[in-house]
Amino acid sequence: MGAALAARLMNPRPAAAMVQGEFTLAFHLVRELEAQGVPCYAATTRRVAETAALADGTVEKKARFEFVQFRRYLPVPPGR
Repeated sequence: MGAALAARLMNPRPAAAMVQGEFTLAFHLVRELEAQGVPCYAATTRRVAETAALADGTVEKKARFEFVQFRRYLPVPPGR
């Protein structure tokens, strides 16, 4: 499935790709795209969590995700 998806993404050829999601599909897609010279990246975030004790004794938690940077995937050795 990764090879078929990579083939569909190559027209027009992307300068780079952000690949995230289901792990095994992302692995195969990165392997295929990198083999064709397309650099692949993942977005990294920082989670900022805030908690508050409410009057009824429960705790409310809010999480905010802040973009940090794009991180390039490491090369996957051939045959893996």
